[in-house]
Parts: sequence; C-alpha cells; structure tokens
Amino acid sequence: MGYLVRFLMRKFLPKQDFFLPSYLPEAIFKSGELDKLEHALRTKSPIVLAKYLEQSPGLNKEMLGQIGKDIAIRFSKDSQPPLNTDDLKLIKYFSESPHLGTIKFFRIAESAIMNENALNELKGIAPAPPHVSACVLLWIYLSMYEVILDLMTVELMQKLKESKLQKKSRAIEIITRRMDRIINGGQHLEAGLISEALEDLEVLSKKNESIIGKGRGLRNDVGHGNVRYVEEKDEYLFMNGKTWSTKEFMAEFERLLNFLYGWTYYLNNESPDLIAKIDGEFQRQAKKLRTFPRFGFEKLYRSNLIWLEGQELKEEKEKLLY
Repeated sequence: MGYLVRFLMRKFLPKQDFFLPSYLPEAIFKSGELDKLEHALRTKSPIVLAKYLEQSPGLNKEMLGQIGKDIAIRFSKDSQPPLNTDDLKLIKYFSESPHLGTIKFFRIAESAIMNENALNELKGIAPAPPHVSACVLLWIYLSMYEVILDLMTVELMQKLKESKLQKKSRAIEIITRRMDRIINGGQHLEAGLISEALEDLEVLSKKNESIIGKGRGLRNDVGHGNVRYVEEKDEYLFMNGKTWSTKEFMAEFERLLNFLYGWTYYLNNESPDLIAKIDGEFQRQAKKLRTFPRFGFEKLYRSNLIWLEGQELKEEKEKLLY
C-alpha cells in the first residue's frame, strides 16, 4: 500500500481517529482497487478524490457479505448473543467510546476478513494435514487476540488521559507511566493489566470471566509460542506442561471469533451490514473533501501530498543504497 493511500486515512478521518497511525485495510477492496485510489490521490485534487469516493469504490463485497451473514447468524436483536456477561460488558464499553471511530471498525473488519480467507483456504485443502490445520488455527487465534488488545490499549489509554481520577490504582499508575512508550513503540498492554484497570474503573468485576480476565489462559500459553500439536492424542502440548484438546481449543477459538464479530456488530449500530457502513463512510469523506476549496484547505491538502511523495522518493533511494 502506497504512502498516499495511508495519508488519506491519517488526514481525513475525524480527529478522534488520529490517535492511531494511518491505517487502511487493503482486504476490504477488490484486487487492484487501491491503484485507482492512489491515482485519485496523486492528482492532488480533493474534488477528484471526492468523486472517486462518491462512486462507491470496488469493495470486496462477496467477502464482506459472507462475514455479514456470519454475524447475522450469531447476533440479532431478537436473540441472546453468544457471549458471556463480561465479554458483552467489554464490547459495549469499548463500542460506546468515540475515540477510534472508523479506524476501530476497519481494523476489526479487516481481521474478520483475513480470518475468513484463511479458514476458507484451509477448508479448500481436502483433507488438510493435521499439523498444517493446527498451525493455521493457532495463528488465526493469536492474530484475533492481538487486534483486540491493540484497540483496547489505545482506547483505554485515551480514556485515562481524559479522565480526572483523584486516586489511581496500581494498574492505572503503571499504564500512565508506560503510555508514551507504548504509543510510540506500537505496543499493546497485557491482557491482565487491561482487565485489572477495568476492574478498578468498575467496568468489570474482580475475577471476571471475560476474554482478558479468566479467559486469557490460552492466549498466554499460545503467545509464548512453546506449543506443538500431538496428532496421536489430538491435542496441543505446551512446554509448561499444559495440554489443550482440539475440542477445548476450538471452543476458545469460537469464543474469540464471536467476540470479534460481536464487536463489529455493536460498532455498526447492531447491524450485520458491513458494506453499507463502509460505503456510508466513503460518502461522508467525499462530502468533507468537497468543502476544502470553500474553506481554503486545498493548498494544505496539496502541500501534504507533495511532502508525502518526497518521503516516498527518499525511502526508495534508501532502499537502493542497501
């Protein structure tokens, strides 16, 4: 993905989205569509970019539609969500916050698309070798968890920055001290530390059953990477001596998938229609871009793009030196 495409997401999302680095999920587009977007940006005209967005760029509607169906199966306003009380509290707490806005939705939607692609490819191997299947499922599980922790970290730190707590708990003191290093280093907080902070803020209860509370055991085991699949016993063996049967692992896998889909659902105003959400965001951005000439932002728009092209050339030259 080119510099200019990343620039679009960094500069033209609402201010509450600036807290994350620039981010545009390539997975939501059809193959080759980002080249058209890059071309629109390189004209350096906000009106050209607005026209491109107004035409509803080529989204990967087949995949987005499939994920929408999966979400609809799991979540509806007339049925009980497949989440425990603490997981639901977590999702609603982080969904109601405006800090990450569209980027939060895009990050979670992209993770869902990548996981769906990987699972579909795995199903396409008939039959998939057990060790290959085990490794892919471990990777998907960990990638889902990492996206969740990344977004919770940024959101929680922003909330703490804006809060006026008279007395800070141990967990909140630690997070406050580490804030700049985590943000600048692209790191995330530990699941247990987030859970402890949310307990102190009375979002979760002590010894809660959420995915970052008691439910983080598997993630901690997988995160250390010391694991192998034992085909004869159909289980995952960790170097600390713990074992997880495939049945137990898949129950946790499904739980995390439900959490990811649930977060997407609640971020989308309890709707499984991802296509309408993304298209609506493009229309909103187009409308904003059309105001640039009227409010005198056109020059700033062009100068930022010119600077960014300079950075792109500089990086290319540095690559040639090595």
